[in-house]
Amino acid sequence: MNYRKEIDGLRAICILPVIFYHFNLPYFSGGYIGVDIFFVISGYLICSLVIKDIIEKSFSLKNFYERRARRILPLLFLVIIVTTLISKILYSPDYFESIIESSLSSTFLFSNFYFWKQSGYFEVGSELNPLFHTWSLSIEEQFYILFPILFLFFFSIFQKRILFFIFGLIILGLSISYYSSRFHPSANFYLLPFRAFEICFGILSALIYNFYNFKNLNNKYKNYFSLLGLFLIVLSIFVFNEDTLSPGIISILPITGCAIVILFCDHNTQIYKILSNRQLVFTGLISYSLYLWHIPILNFYKIIFSISSKLDYIIIFILVFLISILTWKYIEKPFRNF
Repeated sequence: MNYRKEIDGLRAICILPVIFYHFNLPYFSGGYIGVDIFFVISGYLICSLVIKDIIEKSFSLKNFYERRARRILPLLFLVIIVTTLISKILYSPDYFESIIESSLSSTFLFSNFYFWKQSGYFEVGSELNPLFHTWSLSIEEQFYILFPILFLFFFSIFQKRILFFIFGLIILGLSISYYSSRFHPSANFYLLPFRAFEICFGILSALIYNFYNFKNLNNKYKNYFSLLGLFLIVLSIFVFNEDTLSPGIISILPITGCAIVILFCDHNTQIYKILSNRQLVFTGLISYSLYLWHIPILNFYKIIFSISSKLDYIIIFILVFLISILTWKYIEKPFRNF
């Protein structure tokens, strides 16, 4: 699969609003939808890799799982260990027990179940836990475990018609999420079955991108579509809030926007020039580190120093960025290329 640096730029567009949302910055009330967009991007990238290996007849489950483990686990384990050790010093013995429980659930990739049983995402109790954001990683890892086996099975049956099968799964997933967002909102937020339609949007994007050629589409339309896609993402960031039933039908806005950008953004479009900006691309490259570190550092800073001004958030952001650069360079890259 050819490297697309605009996808890393899109990752930056996702991670920064997530951080700003957790910083309680004004105008980023829907910043949490960056996680939804990450699910779409993950679906696209993983499906594209599998398709490439299938076409080249080089696909191996062992290699697939090994690559995913080297990509995700070393940094995750480092963050869990460091966070747990610091939490031992900063938190009361009673609350530290919950840190240990969340550490174990994060290590064994079921923290989404753990936090589902504890409290809702938007409740104060969850935000006190420096590992509460690992719920999304557990969903991704559960997807990585199941996806290649299921995809190979259904691809062997449907071949190129698998597009229609995935589209059917999206409709089914949206219907389930629509119901659950009203009657089981916590499960709808934390559990893979209710998030699957977002990942399937990415899978559908990968199938369309790999099997259908948009290269001959008029550049004018590529510009319009990619601009529309980015607009839908940005609109969702600023319009969604804690009362929005997300994930759900409304999630169509940001995840469709992401899919449109994936499909129509290329080097001939204006949006490509924005997303391929060097600073955005680099931020996207370290987005995994940024995501993992920003919650522990934010919570620890609150406990040690408290937050009294915007300067505190600037300091926290700089700390998160510097530590993320270091772990990207010395943990993520070496293990990924091992």
